[in-house]
Amino acid sequence: SVNVGHAGSVIGPIKIDGNLVIEDGGRFELSGMVWVTGNVVIHDGATVIPASPGQSFAIISDGNISVSGGARISGRETGHIGLVTTSSSARAVIIDGGSNNTYVIAPNGIVTVTGGTDIQAITAHGIRLNGGAQVIYDR
Repeated sequence: SVNVGHAGSVIGPIKIDGNLVIEDGGRFELSGMVWVTGNVVIHDGATVIPASPGQSFAIISDGNISVSGGARISGRETGHIGLVTTSSSARAVIIDGGSNNTYVIAPNGIVTVTGGTDIQAITAHGIRLNGGAQVIYDR
């Protein structure tokens, strides 16, 4: 397992056996793909971004993914961060506000989005919208 706190980290490409927890306002910069065999928890004001402008990477999890508590997932210029899970859970991905310029892929599970969240794209077995969340198609 890997915990990223307020000091932050630059990481990737890497396989993490266990969970990935990003918290306490930490800045997590991706310089490659990250494969997590457990769950991914991003919360408490944490920020996830590409290490360099224009780069795009994904955090790929075999478990559930949760983004909450003021956490932000942001691209840089034309770069994006993707959240991908193989989980078949009804809680495969939960995003409670703060994400933007990201995409979510959960082909076997349910993605739950709560108000205040801006996501570029979602592909999932099912999508649940709560607390004023809405789908707006961008042309």
